[in-house]
Amino acid sequence: MSYIEIESESQFNELLSKNDHVIVDFYASWCGPCKNLASNFDEIKGKYPNITILKVNIDEEDLEGIIESHEVSSLPHVFYYFKNNRQDSKEFAFLTSIKS
Repeated sequence: MSYIEIESESQFNELLSKNDHVIVDFYASWCGPCKNLASNFDEIKGKYPNITILKVNIDEEDLEGIIESHEVSSLPHVFYYFKNNRQDSKEFAFLTSIKS
């Protein structure tokens, strides 16, 4: 498995603080484009093994705080964190700067 399914806000915060390069994927099981995007994560993880990929299911009530703090209003929605700081990039261009 190339990603970690988030189950709680404390787990999310702990993983952000412990990992330098983190992709956060907000998704829903019913979202077709989310499924298409998810198929790329194995390739990304293979090319950049030091990236941690977190998946946040927007339909999980326990994760509302994470969803609201990221102002997720459409899917799929992806954020990149570097050393626990959310980056402005909306593209996957940031991957070129990450050393394997």
